[in-house]
Amino acid sequence: MPPINTLPSGDAFLPSLELAAGLSWVGAVYIVGLFLIAHSIRAGDKASHALCWVYAAAMCFEGFSFIIMTHREHDAMAGTLSRDQYLFRTALWALSQSVSGGFGWAWVLLLFMSATHHRTILAFGITSGVLLGLVCATLTMTGGSTQLEVVKWAWLCFFESMQLLSLFAAARLFLARQVARSASGLLLAAQSGMLALHFWQIYFSTFDHEARRSWSNPLKLFLNIPIVLVLGIAIARVADDPAYAAAAEKAAETSRRAITRLSRNFASPEYYWGLTLVVLAAGYGSSALCLRFFAGFDRNRDPILHMYSTYHPCILLDYLPGTLFAQPLFDLSVLLYQVVAVLALVRTVCIGGLGGMLHQALTSVLLIVATTIFELVFTFNPSKTSPLAHSLPFIGNQSSIAFFLLSQMAHVYFATDPAIPKEKRMRFVAYALIFAVLELGGMAWMAVNLLTNLGYGENYGTGMAIDPNAPVDNSHIHFKALPFILAVLQIFNQWIYAITSPLKFRPLVFDILASDVAAPARLTASGGRFTMSDSLEAGRGAAKLSTWVEAGARGMPRVTISARFFLSLSAAAMLTTATLTYFTTVAVLGHEETEGWGTRDFMRRRPGSVIAAVGWVVCAALLGCHVATVCVYEHMKSEQPVLLVKLAGTALVATSLLAHAGTIPGVREDYSWFLGLESFQVCLILWIGMNLLLNRSLAAASNAPSAAALRLDLAMGAGAIAALAGSIALGIYSAPCTLLIDGAWILLLIAFSFTDPRRAQIHLDSLHVATDTEVVAVMDDPFPGVPFFMMDLHGIKANLRAGAAAAAATAEMKTAASAEIVVSPK
Repeated sequence: MPPINTLPSGDAFLPSLELAAGLSWVGAVYIVGLFLIAHSIRAGDKASHALCWVYAAAMCFEGFSFIIMTHREHDAMAGTLSRDQYLFRTALWALSQSVSGGFGWAWVLLLFMSATHHRTILAFGITSGVLLGLVCATLTMTGGSTQLEVVKWAWLCFFESMQLLSLFAAARLFLARQVARSASGLLLAAQSGMLALHFWQIYFSTFDHEARRSWSNPLKLFLNIPIVLVLGIAIARVADDPAYAAAAEKAAETSRRAITRLSRNFASPEYYWGLTLVVLAAGYGSSALCLRFFAGFDRNRDPILHMYSTYHPCILLDYLPGTLFAQPLFDLSVLLYQVVAVLALVRTVCIGGLGGMLHQALTSVLLIVATTIFELVFTFNPSKTSPLAHSLPFIGNQSSIAFFLLSQMAHVYFATDPAIPKEKRMRFVAYALIFAVLELGGMAWMAVNLLTNLGYGENYGTGMAIDPNAPVDNSHIHFKALPFILAVLQIFNQWIYAITSPLKFRPLVFDILASDVAAPARLTASGGRFTMSDSLEAGRGAAKLSTWVEAGARGMPRVTISARFFLSLSAAAMLTTATLTYFTTVAVLGHEETEGWGTRDFMRRRPGSVIAAVGWVVCAALLGCHVATVCVYEHMKSEQPVLLVKLAGTALVATSLLAHAGTIPGVREDYSWFLGLESFQVCLILWIGMNLLLNRSLAAASNAPSAAALRLDLAMGAGAIAALAGSIALGIYSAPCTLLIDGAWILLLIAFSFTDPRRAQIHLDSLHVATDTEVVAVMDDPFPGVPFFMMDLHGIKANLRAGAAAAAATAEMKTAASAEIVVSPK
């Protein structure tokens, strides 16, 4: 971009004055933020001081965004900024300013002194700010004029409505005399001055550029400095006001949750299998829309269409930008498949039977391995590698699904459960057999086409299946409708299997107890196994209906899981994946070729991207287990609303799937605005920070964590956060030193996973297959995401009710018989 020395009004641009004013303003907002944090710490852990913490966070992001904007304008006017750099800094500013606006919304809502807990308000503010920021940053990086106009108006509506509402909230506090006039009046005066200057800046910077003079922006900033300092003092006084503090404490008390001592839970493999329909439909649908409107899809040049003569599902997974949406969604379906495989194996072990355990273990392991490798369909793009490499992971995935279904069919066929009569279970056996035969037949058909196009003899190595540069002409292809129809129906079979399987009426049942250093679990030995002293009787007194049900009700021993156990496994998987990626790439390409590469380069280029694509599935799965463990613990033990914890955990898992899309070939070159890995690192920073804040929940406990344990956890967490922030900054500019800093944050994350001062744990006990009585209690409950999940196609519900009634009658007879026993004296 050429240098610009004058503003649109004709006045000279004074870079030194602009920099001095901008940096002075940044210093002022950080002083206000530090003052409010110090004031809150000095005042103690009070609910009313959430007002100070939230505004301090808003000022932190305000300062960061203003640094970006000031340097962007300075470099742009000097002509040292390219268009891509300009768009990137604008996108980063939009993200940071939107997050600041989200905290601003939370601050405004806290001023209204509502009965809503501050954690819930904070969850709304952070979520809205982050979502808007990500959308605005993504649209900005595309560089289109329409997209930039949308960003401008979306941000203005979000941010300026918050500013106007803040003035209304301050005026309401003052006029309603809810707090002392000295505090609310100072707040209203300072906020009025801030808004007057802010709207003046919006006028000359957004709506009328010719109104800006050389002194306009510096004058606005210098006038703003004393006002924001007064505003910080006013916020501290309002937070200290007895009336405001009483309202905040009342909101915290009314929102206080009851601690759950013990939770009874049900888990059905069939339910999680049915959820994959929604995920797969979203993945294929988003890819189809992008293929139709955005991708450069040429029907006459597509190698997959040439080989199979139909619109194979693989075509939807071949073209950017659709694959950016498809891969994270297919990652989610992979995680669901793996949950199904584990739950089905556990249920089989509870029931027993060597034959059943053997074929279930084989098909479960096969499903987990094949679904993990399936993600290579995105890495092995047929235009960059070959249709053969692209198709093999798909064939393996679909074949493992068919074999798993055959295993479930065998369980149903050989089951001795009286609730599932043999004449009725044969319907499912027939359906499963037909589905598996069609699925495996389709995979055989794909294999035949691949072999046909491999190239043999003198043409070996030049066939369509293994040569991405082979000429393609589909103008004379006769389209085959049947394979396409069967491929579409296969997607809906995910749902059909879930509602037709009789095994859905035999879910796993288990109790959960949460414990920590302040409230350790009371565990006692019973009958040669450990149980919880608070444990519910999980069907131990139920009638013995059959060997199958009785075996399932015996269950498995207790399992204890630390809150950060899966985090340590995930971080170790990250370290292993990164190490293998680096050394494999260097061994294949050599040191000269990889010299100057950063971590992201190793993960985006083959052969390292192949290892990264598979290894990251393991990392994401273990990270999801960690998030689930922490959310369950907080849900059971925290007296405060846990919405913010659940949102942060959901964002962390979601962005870990987005980071996986960074291994798709061509993403960095064609879609530089896609910052999947960076989004994941930001969410990981927020998650670590939230875990550090959660340590305060046990501060008042009689046996709270020691100060040394808290300091060690803080040191490891802060170190990981600092290393992650450095990785983001360096990675964006493709600095080669990211290898060291990325290794540092992974090692610090491993260390952080072992320093939990709360020693938070969840304990799974009484894990067993549900009895008739337990199933009857929940079989009419809703199961979101899987329509008609508990539809009874085999008449099983009547049998379950009869079995539950018989169990109740038997228990009643035993109770009556015990009461009639009379011990006669000698």
